[in-house]
Amino acid sequence: MENSFEFKMVNTKSILVCAAYQRDINPTRVSRIVAEFDPNLVNPPKLSFRDNKYYVFDGMHTITVLKARNNSQDLPVLCKVYEGLSQNDEAKLFEQQNGISRQPTTNQKLRSAYNRGDETIKTVVDTAQAIGFIVDFGSHNGPNHIKAVKTLYAIYTQTGAQTYLDTLGVIKAAWLGKPDSLRKEILEGVAIFCRTYKGRYNRDLLIRKLSKVNPITIITDAKISTAYGSRKFAQRILAEYNKNLTSSRLDDEL
Repeated sequence: MENSFEFKMVNTKSILVCAAYQRDINPTRVSRIVAEFDPNLVNPPKLSFRDNKYYVFDGMHTITVLKARNNSQDLPVLCKVYEGLSQNDEAKLFEQQNGISRQPTTNQKLRSAYNRGDETIKTVVDTAQAIGFIVDFGSHNGPNHIKAVKTLYAIYTQTGAQTYLDTLGVIKAAWLGKPDSLRKEILEGVAIFCRTYKGRYNRDLLIRKLSKVNPITIITDAKISTAYGSRKFAQRILAEYNKNLTSSRLDDEL
C-alpha cells in the first residue's frame, strides 16, 4: 500500500465521503468540538486522490467542524493528500486510525472491513443473516438485530465455524430473535456452553429449556455469580439445561 503524501490546500466542497467505510457524522460531537475548539489540536484531514476526486478517510469530523466555524460555508483546508490508494486501501487506513481524534469504534471498523470484502467478517455476517438475523453494525434494537458484532466476530474466530453456527442456531430457535437474547452476555454464554459440551448435549432439549426462561433472567441471575467473565452466563445456561433432569445431566465443566 502506498503511504506517501503531500500537503495541499483543498476546498471542502471538493472533498467526498465514501459510504463503504466512513462513519456517519455525529452532530452532538461536532457541536461540542465547535464549542471547545482549539486550533492547536487540529490535525490535517487525510484524503485519497482517486479517480480525480478527493475522498476523506481520516478527519471527516474535523472538516465538518471547520466548515461549521465558517458559517457553514466551504473553505480551503490544509490536508494530507495520498495518491495511488484504492478504495480498499482507504478502508484499511480508516480502520487503523489512532490519532488524537476519536478513533472508529470496533463496529465501524468491522463494517468497513465487511464492505471491502474481508472474508472473515463477511462469513460472520453472512452466516448470521442466513439464520435470520440482521447485522447492520448500528444500534437498532429491533427483533433479530444483532448489535454485538464484535462478540460475533470473537465467537467465530475463537471457537470456530461450527460452534458459531450452533450458537446462533440455538439462540434463534429458543428465543425467535427477541432483542434481549442477542445481547453480548447471552451470545457468549451460549457459545461457551456449545463449545464445552459439543457432541454431548441434546440440542432440542437445550432449545426447549431456554425458550422457557427470559434472557434477562439469565443475565441478572448470572451477574451475582463469582465465576469469572462470561463463564457465569454459561453456568446459568447449564443450570437451566439440567433443571428437573434425573438422567443425562451435564457436569459443570465450565
